[in-house]
Amino acid sequence: MVVNLKNFLIKIIFYSCMFTIIAGMLRVSGTIPALGNIYYIFKYFCSFASLLYFILMLKIDNNKFIGLTFFLITYILLVTIFTSSFHFPRGFFDIILWPILIVIFYDYTKYRGDYPFIKKSILFFYIAVIFSCIYLIRIRAGGITGSGTVVFNTYFCLTMLPLVLKFQSDKRGKFLAVTSILVLLFTAKRTGILIAIIGCVAYYISATKISGSSRQRLKKYIKYILILALVMTLAYILWREQIDKVLLRFNSLSEDEGSGRLDIWKYIIYLFNNSNSLQKLFGHGTHSILYNVKPNGLDIFAHNSFLEYLYDYGVIGISLLIIYVLAIVKKLFSYMKKKTNDLPILVYTVVVMIFLSMFSYFFEQSYIILPISIVLGIIFGEEKKENLNES
Repeated sequence: MVVNLKNFLIKIIFYSCMFTIIAGMLRVSGTIPALGNIYYIFKYFCSFASLLYFILMLKIDNNKFIGLTFFLITYILLVTIFTSSFHFPRGFFDIILWPILIVIFYDYTKYRGDYPFIKKSILFFYIAVIFSCIYLIRIRAGGITGSGTVVFNTYFCLTMLPLVLKFQSDKRGKFLAVTSILVLLFTAKRTGILIAIIGCVAYYISATKISGSSRQRLKKYIKYILILALVMTLAYILWREQIDKVLLRFNSLSEDEGSGRLDIWKYIIYLFNNSNSLQKLFGHGTHSILYNVKPNGLDIFAHNSFLEYLYDYGVIGISLLIIYVLAIVKKLFSYMKKKTNDLPILVYTVVVMIFLSMFSYFFEQSYIILPISIVLGIIFGEEKKENLNES
């Protein structure tokens, strides 16, 4: 009975998560007001189904990374309780959904690990994300620039790509990886462009590293470099004006200081330094920057997950986050040593994680991180399942 219910719930969780992403992307266009309600309905549905699955788990796994995930979310919840910063329901689900997704997909993969419904549908959802990106760029960004909120949603073509690479063929993965680069070029988002290019290069270098002889790997390196050079050349020929604007934005980085990020960071550090000892140690409470500080008078986060955790959860909070990130990087090196098949996907995932957590939103909000949480749960669950089968 419990097994069948888990099978049912994991499908509900995945599909509701995907529809949350699509509805969330399109709602910021403002063209269909009802999409805002649809977004929250799917997100809360996903959250409640995830909590139910979590309750059905018979025991906490002895896996160190999963244990660290439990510890991180427990600390965040305790800070939330003692600072009365629930901001229910939005804030509450923002802090618990992404780590719970890691845990439940880890649990499901460890005991079952079969995801035909993801394999059948992930390509459809990714194509929907790509078209949503194009739609947002066209109606709000004027083809190259625009509202930060609108353009931020195009990062889903980066965070969902690891799931595509996991469940689709290598050829489709290559094509969609290149597509993600082209999409980000039209947003002129410097962080996104760097993630797309560096992530894809790192993915294919690591993929080549785990397969074939040294000579075969060298041929593949040359092949991928030539393909990337060809794609970038064709892109420049076809969309020269847009790419010139992108290059101009990179050139002006020292002048605009990352579109005001440095000013936000300096202000948050100033506020933190002027906090009392308890606030420095345990933080000001969940989403204090979003709801109380309001950088530049806007309802935005710190554009840096580590500063966000420092202010919201104190020195203990940022220490836990750093340990958590290092644990994922440690997994990456372990996979590299064993030449695991999932190494390239994890490499790409870590590139996305590091860039977005340092220069945008990532760990502080259960939104852009959702597809990453699913793929991390699956990858680490497969590792555990393999170890159980060997023992």
